[in-house]
Amino acid sequence: MIKGAIFDIDGTLLDTMPMWYHAGNNYLKQFGLQTTKEIDDDLFCMSLPIGAQYIWDIFSLGERGITVDDVRAGIKAPVVEYYNSKAEPKPGAKAILAALKENGIPVTVVTSSDRVDVSAALERHDMLKYVDKVFSCTEVGSPKSEPTIWNMAKDHMGLEPEDIWVFEDGLYAIRTASGLGFRTVGVYDDASRPDWEDIQKEADISGLDLSHIDLEEIKTR
Repeated sequence: MIKGAIFDIDGTLLDTMPMWYHAGNNYLKQFGLQTTKEIDDDLFCMSLPIGAQYIWDIFSLGERGITVDDVRAGIKAPVVEYYNSKAEPKPGAKAILAALKENGIPVTVVTSSDRVDVSAALERHDMLKYVDKVFSCTEVGSPKSEPTIWNMAKDHMGLEPEDIWVFEDGLYAIRTASGLGFRTVGVYDDASRPDWEDIQKEADISGLDLSHIDLEEIKTR
């Protein structure tokens, strides 16, 4: 049974994870610096403000006269441009949102990215009309690894966790949502390929993209 849905954006509705995965490294190139896979993996789970602080600390950028705000602005500029002109929907994204709307099922978004940026990309592809509200970790001040933002989305819909399905490509977010009692759909993305086997085990159902997710199956579970 599904009475409400919460969607992740990056890697689930939009094909933007490659851009995010390399954002920190692309910023640091101007200083002759580069990240490691371990650092990129850490940044993958962080919002922009937290990630900017992380980069600033690790690379001692303060010694170069660079502030955390400088780091955030330097990463954000190309990200905004990407959302505004390049970000594309993942297969099946628009269709599943439209189907949920047609069935009277409310949809909210929980994202680590800035609300204005993701909303611009969704609007450009005529998808924002299917979303009731976008909750951003940046605005809420709490990551998806904690309950706050999930509970805000739940409360907005006026539903209990067991009646809401969360569509996610991130293992850590799926684990958090499952631990709070939400039903979960694991969606494959190349950026989370190393976690795919665990995602399939953790999620109630999973698919290579949203076109592989059967809403009729979800309705009966």
